[in-house]
Amino acid sequence: MTISGFKHQGIQHARSGFTLVEVVTSLAIMSVLMLGLSGAVMIGSHAVPTTTDIGLADQSVMNVTNQLRTEFRYCSRIQYRSNAGSLQMQLTMKSTTAAGAPSSVSYYYSAEDDTLSRIVDSLDPVIVLSGVSTCVVNITKDGTDASMVYVFMVVDGTIQRMYEMHIALPDKPETNV
Repeated sequence: MTISGFKHQGIQHARSGFTLVEVVTSLAIMSVLMLGLSGAVMIGSHAVPTTTDIGLADQSVMNVTNQLRTEFRYCSRIQYRSNAGSLQMQLTMKSTTAAGAPSSVSYYYSAEDDTLSRIVDSLDPVIVLSGVSTCVVNITKDGTDASMVYVFMVVDGTIQRMYEMHIALPDKPETNV
């Protein structure tokens, strides 16, 4: 008998739960496995182009088409030549007193290189678009003056892929198409 008057019986309780050593060991093993899996996921995610990368290509095309639209609208003369696999446009710009305003802008499309290049005045050509598999320009004339320009481009590596625009020419620049 014990002091309180009851006899202590040897009751054993069933073990429920994990010990601290088991929990720490399993967490260490899980963290090593997760680290290895996260590395594989990171490598795999860099292999696939993201919509952000492709979206940047679309934005680049939109910037070039907006620049083309502006330059066509503010030119006084259009010279245009097209033959198998290439296209050349030279735009003579209206005279202006603005500092740095170009007097002429030329565009060259090469189907061989899939590029669209731009030359301002007599500077070196700059490739403004790559991956251009098709570039078509049609100029609607009213006598010897241009009234409308239609531009159609297929640019690979973009979401939209096909771009077209109709450019109204309010000042009706002279053309020799």
